[in-house]
Amino acid sequence: KKVSLSEINHIINVVRNAVKPCWIVPAGAKNAHNLNVEIKVVLSRGGNVQHAKVNNWGQLKRVGFGNVAGESALRAVLDKECQPWNLPAQGYENWKDMTLTFNAREMLGR
Repeated sequence: KKVSLSEINHIINVVRNAVKPCWIVPAGAKNAHNLNVEIKVVLSRGGNVQHAKVNNWGQLKRVGFGNVAGESALRAVLDKECQPWNLPAQGYENWKDMTLTFNAREMLGR
């Protein structure tokens, strides 16, 4: 089944709102607002993270504070305090595997 744009936006907002309280943007990181951390996530039907890994470690290692940003985003995704993600059960096949992009500018609304 095709996923509508409104369904995609709903999923994005649910995930963003769930993870945001657990993500600490690295303080003092030069150009932290330009860092993008990509995390591949596998979820259970109940919205709990089963597996997560940073996809772009190679790119992050070449940027100052990149490792710190990657570790911070990964901790936020895995943090049990920010789970489960309240995603629609009927769309599980559409969201069971996803890639999240952490960008400080977007997450902080700048």
